[in-house]
Amino acid sequence: MLPLPLDKIDLLDTLSPEEQQFFQRFFVRDGHSILTYTPNASIIQKDQENDNLYIIVSGTVIVNVAHRRITLETGHSFGEINFFAKGGRTATINAGPAGAIVLIITRKLFDIYMLNRPAAAQIIIENFDSLIAERLAQITQFLRDEHDKLNQIIPTVEADIQNKAFIGQLSQILLKDTIALLSGFTAEEIEHVNSIFPIKKIEPNKQFIQQGDRSNELLHVVAGTAVVEDIARLNIGQSLGDIAFITGLPRTANVFAGPAGLEVRIFTPDTFRKFAEFLPSTAGKIRLNLAEILATRFRATLEIVDGYQEKIHEVETQEEPLTFTSRLLRALTKPIKLNR
Repeated sequence: MLPLPLDKIDLLDTLSPEEQQFFQRFFVRDGHSILTYTPNASIIQKDQENDNLYIIVSGTVIVNVAHRRITLETGHSFGEINFFAKGGRTATINAGPAGAIVLIITRKLFDIYMLNRPAAAQIIIENFDSLIAERLAQITQFLRDEHDKLNQIIPTVEADIQNKAFIGQLSQILLKDTIALLSGFTAEEIEHVNSIFPIKKIEPNKQFIQQGDRSNELLHVVAGTAVVEDIARLNIGQSLGDIAFITGLPRTANVFAGPAGLEVRIFTPDTFRKFAEFLPSTAGKIRLNLAEILATRFRATLEIVDGYQEKIHEVETQEEPLTFTSRLLRALTKPIKLNR
């Protein structure tokens, strides 16, 4: 059995040595989970539908997205978005010029792994959440900076008008949840959550989050509505503050209670950690739903950017100054690693 460089893989390097050994035994069965790709061989085709997660054991892979080629090396993973949120692949991926050895994990097998090792599975999901949340935080700050710049000029140029519309689209996407945070929970599991995490009442129209604040609370709407500036309205079941909860970064927007007031369930990292020690399976389901929310947002962001790629490509091939969408694309296509 080929030993895996688990200590070099972001999603897995925080597992204990014992859990790393179990992970390798569980997923590498008779070598069937590891594939060797010849130089430049196809691994994933854009829009292909499967829910595999890929981890590079050796060699490199090339990600082709929006006229850019990104090289991922040993320890990087790819395919996480489809692993947690079903849909078509967002890029075409090939083995590098020297080939690649890749560990393939199916979502079905990972769900079985979660039943056997809920605490370890939660660590892996938490690492994924951190990767995507850091990327979404980067995009959010980029949008805010660009929005401020555009507001300082009179938008008479068509490109400026388009950029403002583009920012508005992305801002909506970054606050959109496709599933509720407690989706799929049993009545008993919800009772456990209610007994641990407090509910806070907020007066009608009152501001309770200010952009730039330092707070790591994840808020789950249980009654009323929350209004995120003039961008979005969040209803019962939806959540906000996930980026701050995961990364500890400052709040990215001003948020107010709706006209009928608001009730939110409060999750803090410390309380959630204790809850996970007590009920790892239930905590894992919350993490899994949060991962799907983040993955869906990121996929939608990539789809919008993909719609602009031809225009971006034309501008860059003419060697004109980089457009807003081009600068965003560059930010999106830089490989990131977790800061440990």
